[in-house]
Amino acid sequence: MTKKMIKSIFSVSVVVLLVSLSIIVGILYQYFEDSQEKALKDQANVVIKGVELNGGAFIDSLVLDQYRITLIGADGKVKKDNIKTIEHMDNHFDREEFQEALKTGIGESVRYSNSMTERTMYYAKKMSNGEILRISTSDKSITSIVFGLLQPILIILLLAFLLSAILSKKMSKKIVAPLYDIDLDNIEGNDVYEEIAPLLNRISAQRKQINHQIKELARRKDEFDQITSNMSEGMILLDGNRNIVVANPAARKIFGIKSKDFSKDFILVDRNYEMMNAIDKAFATGSDKLFQSRCGREYQIDIYKIDTEKGYEGIVIFAFDITEKIFSERNRREFTANVSHELKSPLQVIIGSAELIEKEMVPKDDVPHFISNINKEAHRMVRLIEDIIKLSQLDEISDLQLEAVDIYEVTREVVNDLETFAREKNIAIDVDGAKIAIKGVRLMLYQAFYNLLNNAINYNRENGRVKISIKNLENGVLWQIKDTGIGIDESEHERIFERFYRVDKSRSKETGGTGLGLSIVKHTMNLHNAEIAVRSKVGEGTEIDIKFVL
Repeated sequence: MTKKMIKSIFSVSVVVLLVSLSIIVGILYQYFEDSQEKALKDQANVVIKGVELNGGAFIDSLVLDQYRITLIGADGKVKKDNIKTIEHMDNHFDREEFQEALKTGIGESVRYSNSMTERTMYYAKKMSNGEILRISTSDKSITSIVFGLLQPILIILLLAFLLSAILSKKMSKKIVAPLYDIDLDNIEGNDVYEEIAPLLNRISAQRKQINHQIKELARRKDEFDQITSNMSEGMILLDGNRNIVVANPAARKIFGIKSKDFSKDFILVDRNYEMMNAIDKAFATGSDKLFQSRCGREYQIDIYKIDTEKGYEGIVIFAFDITEKIFSERNRREFTANVSHELKSPLQVIIGSAELIEKEMVPKDDVPHFISNINKEAHRMVRLIEDIIKLSQLDEISDLQLEAVDIYEVTREVVNDLETFAREKNIAIDVDGAKIAIKGVRLMLYQAFYNLLNNAINYNRENGRVKISIKNLENGVLWQIKDTGIGIDESEHERIFERFYRVDKSRSKETGGTGLGLSIVKHTMNLHNAEIAVRSKVGEGTEIDIKFVL
């Protein structure tokens, strides 16, 4: 802006200077011309008087270098001339000033030299005797004057240009200084030119509008970030060139996207052939879906094309963790197969023993043994069905009716109920702790503690021990059971809570275990928001910690 103002002011100054100079030269030239013309007339009148009084000899007596005086007869013949000899002079009858003087008494004309550098003014006047007295003078033409003054004019112009440049620069700075001092944060408080007040008002209004829009965009972005950052599903937004625009934390973890990867082609970040084909298909058809294993989890990836009315094109990718769903479906299939298998085995024993007895193929002395087997397998089926029902009930529970439960009392009750069984196995049970109440369901906690203590007795050594500890923690309660039994290999720690999973299948069958006891424990503790940890080594016993968070 300052440069434009400097150029404008400088240009105006130069134009004004040139026009002014031209006008001044013209006025001065006209002034000198008028002065010369008046002097010429005055001189002519003086000479005429002298000639009329003294005759033509008066002209010879005059010494006037700058004036040429010519006496012309009525026929145009030159009679006297103070500069040239009359013998070599032409007849002046056709001269403009002569003709005009004959007609009107006074004649004037101006003639220029061939080079236009000299101008001659003629003034003729008719005398009383009919003769014409002409007086003339020569001077430089305006062209000659201008050329003669060219050097000083150029110097003046150069100085004027420099002065104009300096002044225009200072003036422009002075003019724009208030504009540079405008406080855009407080536009209404600025004291500036009236002419830009409407502009400032408009800027102020637009600034308020922009600030409002920025706040609205920031609010929406914050909402979007809050929603996407708290999503467990991964979400990625790609532009039309497949460059990453948005990726929430879940997506960054799933696809290994880092901060530096934004604005990069997604294929360069996630070099996966299936994903590339799926994105291409989504661009072509509008959507696509695929299933992939990533980071040890199973994901369903939905890809959709985005088209807006303004022509924006892009891709949005959603990654859903379906590991639990697949795990549940697998467990359901395994559960169905295991239930069928677990029910089939005792049924085959019962049916086989019954058929042998019915067909009298069993010696009378062995009949009680076969009947005992039938009874044993029937009770095992009942326990299995009861455990299945319990698990089904736990699966259906969504809202627990909690009450204050003293887990020390529940533990003592479980120990009392299993004390006889422990004595038969020569297992000593110790309970260490005090009364501690938590929010829970007493019957469910009883069943869980019962299953854990029952396992600790079943899988213990002869003359072994079981110790149960109940402790207060800073943020909860720890219920711990430790035995001196056979132990569990570390590779099986995660699987012991699966349904129908048995570490020692032969011994489980002998003890009448259904393989569902620890599954019931796991379900119960999940419903009580309790954490379970297992520490065990083969031959060194097992320790199970349950932490109830208060």
